[in-house]
Amino acid sequence: EPFQAAILGMEREGKWLLWKEKLPLNSTLQKNGNGRLVYQSYDPAACACEPPEQEELTVDAAKWQGAQEELATLWSAMRSYQNHKGKLPASLAELTRSFPENWIGGTTPVMKREFKSLKEIATAKALGTPEVASEPSSSIAEAGMGIPTALSESGSSGKGVPFFDQPLRVI
Repeated sequence: EPFQAAILGMEREGKWLLWKEKLPLNSTLQKNGNGRLVYQSYDPAACACEPPEQEELTVDAAKWQGAQEELATLWSAMRSYQNHKGKLPASLAELTRSFPENWIGGTTPVMKREFKSLKEIATAKALGTPEVASEPSSSIAEAGMGIPTALSESGSSGKGVPFFDQPLRVI
């Protein structure tokens, strides 16, 4: 089964890793037959090489980042709702009611598409189930979303949570 993972780089500032727009592509890992895994650095200084063209990967990475930000917002709103009401929202509409009963100001196509999958993940987490019974939606898999430790096709890391699994907060 083909496998490829792209690794994006974040700068470190003290104890924080900085999530910035258009994170640079650091490297890729690709399964290359006979159990081999090929590592390709995209940092000319680190590899002492001329890295291959990365335009398509850079575009895909930017899309992945944007989707992760939307999923983080939705995940955080769902968890806040759950903490306040003692249950998960039954629908996305419960999160977007009129102020002051709203948890988020609006939704995006990614949020609409992934609400059900995230609710299943949150339900499994609340029950202490290590895996979600159903697979994440195909759109998560296609975008390579929801991976805390590395980018994968399945959309999960075995933990079954989005990349940002902690509620958002302003520091």
